[in-house]
Amino acid sequence: MAGLAALAPAFAQTVDTGLEVRVNPVSPRGGVLLYPGGEYSRQQPTLLYPGERSGPIRLQMPTQRRSVARAARSVRFPARFVLVGATNPCPCGYRGDAARPCRCTPLQLERYQSRLSGPLRDRLDLTVEVPAVPPDVLSVAEPGESSAAVRSRVVAARHAQLARNQAYMATTNATLTPSALARGSGLDGRASQLLSHAVQRLHLTARGYDRVRKVARTIADLAGSHAVSADHVGEALQFRLSN
Repeated sequence: MAGLAALAPAFAQTVDTGLEVRVNPVSPRGGVLLYPGGEYSRQQPTLLYPGERSGPIRLQMPTQRRSVARAARSVRFPARFVLVGATNPCPCGYRGDAARPCRCTPLQLERYQSRLSGPLRDRLDLTVEVPAVPPDVLSVAEPGESSAAVRSRVVAARHAQLARNQAYMATTNATLTPSALARGSGLDGRASQLLSHAVQRLHLTARGYDRVRKVARTIADLAGSHAVSADHVGEALQFRLSN
């Protein structure tokens, strides 16, 4: 304990580290305990599936960092991850199902949907509804696009983003600042007009507006297009309609 506490003066007022600083309330001499950061910081960068724990993520998603203030010191450690979540449409799971009726009351449905807050929904880039697959479709084994083909498109898109965004000190479209996105989004005239119309009709927030542009730019990169067309913006908007 004393050895760990003696390490505390080595930290500046604000430190970027993979360790978290905590004040020990039990020790009569006080002191600072050091231990590895939480699961979000240990998974750098990675795919994160947090289940129902949406509260802490809301604070970490915009800056990709988590700050912890203890006593006279503040520690920042990374919180970079791709967040993937899944939820049923309702508590019973059958809302919208053509074969089985939903048994949930309106109050149960309202409480269930309110567990995912509006600010967190606004931070989700892609929302996709996955309906139940009919048996006749399951029995048809139609070959889809291979993983190797998908990977080649993703790799090419990442290379294009790196070459284009390095002028803005960014590696991917997701890390572009709003000012850099305004200069390098590449929206053509019809795409800009469609997005402006969608902002008014769908009441997009400033965050939602930026995220639609980033997703549209990424869709264009995956298609091998230098310009972002109205079709790319329309597809990006569809991913937000479910929010």
